[in-house]
Amino acid sequence: MSSCYSGGFIEPLQNPGRLIMTASASDKTSFGCSDEAEMTYFGQALLESLSMSQSFGEAFDKLKIKISARETAEDISTSDPQLFVGDAISKRLPTILGLFKRQLP
Repeated sequence: MSSCYSGGFIEPLQNPGRLIMTASASDKTSFGCSDEAEMTYFGQALLESLSMSQSFGEAFDKLKIKISARETAEDISTSDPQLFVGDAISKRLPTILGLFKRQLP
């Protein structure tokens, strides 16, 4: 979920069958939203990280590093992306990631 304060949606949306990644914590803004941009900072970092990771957890860790580096370089406050992985979906994530990677150019 790529929006400011999106971490606030984790608690009401979480259930065992969901993976939820958010661009920011519930009390923080995210960055990179503009009419000129094809993707937000979060969206770009997510696609780049998923394409070079073996798991969603690894991709999320890489995403956080990318976003933190960009926020530091641009001297903006941290957005603190969040991750929730439900127990039921966790077993299916390797298959889902494999299907996603097959769709990449």
